[in-house]
Amino acid sequence: MKRNFRNIVKIMSTLMLGLVFTLGGVSGPRVAHAADGDLDTTFNLDGKITTQFTGNSAHAYGVAIQPDGKIVAVGDTSRWEVEGTDKDFAVARYNSQGLLDIGINGGGFGGGDGKVTIDFGGFDYATSVAIQADGKIVVVGRVQASHSRWDFGVVRLNSNGTMDTTFSGDGKTNVGFSAPSGARNDYPLGVAIQANGKIVVAGWTSDSDPSIVDAQLAVVRLRSNGSLDETVISNGKAMVGFGDYIAFGMAIAIQADGKIVVVGSTCAEGGNSYNGESCDVAIARFNSNLALDTTFSGDGKVTVDLGSYGDYALAIAIQADGKIVAAGKIFNFVANGSNGAFAFMRLNTNGSLDTTFSGDGKVTVGFDDAYSEARGVAIQADGKIVAAGRVANLDDTRTFAVMRVSADGNLDTSFSDDGKVKVYFGTDYEAARAVAIQADGKIVAAGEADYMGFALVRLQSSP
Repeated sequence: MKRNFRNIVKIMSTLMLGLVFTLGGVSGPRVAHAADGDLDTTFNLDGKITTQFTGNSAHAYGVAIQPDGKIVAVGDTSRWEVEGTDKDFAVARYNSQGLLDIGINGGGFGGGDGKVTIDFGGFDYATSVAIQADGKIVVVGRVQASHSRWDFGVVRLNSNGTMDTTFSGDGKTNVGFSAPSGARNDYPLGVAIQANGKIVVAGWTSDSDPSIVDAQLAVVRLRSNGSLDETVISNGKAMVGFGDYIAFGMAIAIQADGKIVVVGSTCAEGGNSYNGESCDVAIARFNSNLALDTTFSGDGKVTVDLGSYGDYALAIAIQADGKIVAAGKIFNFVANGSNGAFAFMRLNTNGSLDTTFSGDGKVTVGFDDAYSEARGVAIQADGKIVAAGRVANLDDTRTFAVMRVSADGNLDTSFSDDGKVKVYFGTDYEAARAVAIQADGKIVAAGEADYMGFALVRLQSSP
């Protein structure tokens, strides 16, 4: 069982981490028309941009759009010269033209180069970002609390990229959970801002003693000054298990009524997708006081079986009507390699599967390649659902993948003719980790492109 649990932890930790024209007209000059799914050539001239930091590599895991249209991406940058394997939080901001926000005369983001790095003193990386109503930027990630233990780490930046010293005195704080062995390893993967300005962070936590199998969803709420909000149960921290199953929180969203929804996976104790023991999607909903919401499926918790060895929800979005959309992947281990596909599911507000979505509330769609998975999801104003992730190509490279489905769960053929787009940066390993929709409807996906660092693409989409 210990070996299997280590395998599951490894899997979940890993999870953390040609322009097309349509020509029209039968007479006179031919005019190029941008179609949904085309690269947006007003974004860095070709629809793509990569950004390297001072380290040897960089990876983006989260993205958010500011009200002024600027794009904030967060992740990590490695500094191999520091004790061999040091990582720091990395933040980059881009203007609406897809260029780093350098401002005028050094007045841009982060002092003039459009980039910020934050060092907690160890092996640290950012996983998610949210923009406050006042324009301040909240970044969360995993920070190394000791040689063998990790905490939730939270940073708040002023809108110009400087550290906000009204937040915990220096702009950063870390929060750890306790365990029978004395300490836990904590993995924050999502952040959301409540209407009252309080910050909610979600992920998962497990005992630092590998012989104790007790991974659980974990939620933390902070006041706007960075301190734990002790006005809610458990002094601002909550852990949720799924019976005899281990559970992993992967993403968070806040409903219009203030309720908090966390999605992830739950697996049989000691089980993993390599030995055929199933992992299912796990969804928990909390009231604003961090107590489980018993109006959601009776106990605040839902599991969804997508029918594969490993079912994982890695992203969440809330529709305007309150329905909950989760995206992720199914995973099957087969003799000649791995087989996976994008997965979507939609729940009604009471936690039941929405049967108006593909008949049973669930959709799994693959690319014509060996493996694909969705890492981010967003909902357009017209109700169409966009997911971004990666696909394994037949030449053994990995590539950005974006898919759009209609509100009824069918592939949207108005998006690149078949509902699916792959974007190449020219490296061997590329993956989108997050996606966001601009006010004009355009789609921004962020991730990594091997040695090229942060990678962002912007696709055309009808507003």
